[in-house]
Amino acid sequence: MSILKIFKRVVFGKSQPYVEKEICQEIKEIDDLNSYPKLNEFIKGKRNYLSSKDVFPELKVFEPVKTPKIPTLDQIYARLKNAEKSIPLPAGYKDTCICIRMLIKYKIKRNENYEKWLKRLYKVACEYDFFASQPYLYELREPSFNLSEVLPKKEISCLKMPYHEIGYRNSTILNKTDIKWLVSHFGEPKAHIPVNDFHKETFNKAVGLLKEERKRQKNNLWKM
Repeated sequence: MSILKIFKRVVFGKSQPYVEKEICQEIKEIDDLNSYPKLNEFIKGKRNYLSSKDVFPELKVFEPVKTPKIPTLDQIYARLKNAEKSIPLPAGYKDTCICIRMLIKYKIKRNENYEKWLKRLYKVACEYDFFASQPYLYELREPSFNLSEVLPKKEISCLKMPYHEIGYRNSTILNKTDIKWLVSHFGEPKAHIPVNDFHKETFNKAVGLLKEERKRQKNNLWKM
């Protein structure tokens, strides 16, 4: 029996006095308990807590690559590659921005052109703000970053993010130095608008798809 089935049968619709007894009965039915070593330790009393990753090993979690205070160019690129793989996780976007800032500073110190990386920084920041401009979906009661479940990574990366039409004032991730670089290279934008408003049609479409997905998941859960 799958872990999800057991959680559903034990927790949903059960009053507390019955939960502990039923867990003991249901836990014996797990066919692949050895695939969940930390869950096994928890059941045996050797562990006091469980994370989502412990129960669902396939859960995607961002694991950053550490770099020293003064990294080499290769170390920055290695960290950037790792961060970009984790997009559209929020931490993936944030670490990508950190890496790009490191590259820009590296270029500035050597009096090299960094416009390409500045454009990349702005694009990544806008993709992050597509979700973060409205951080919570109140109707669905979940964070906006969950829209990435129904919005393919390729579709997000294909969204146009014109600096002069979107601006920077509504960004939740660009810092003062980023803005200084942007204004210095591209001037002041003509307007400032939240990214999810600029791409309102795509955002609303994704919300609708997520609603449908949650409804489907709920129906499938109760069929177990």
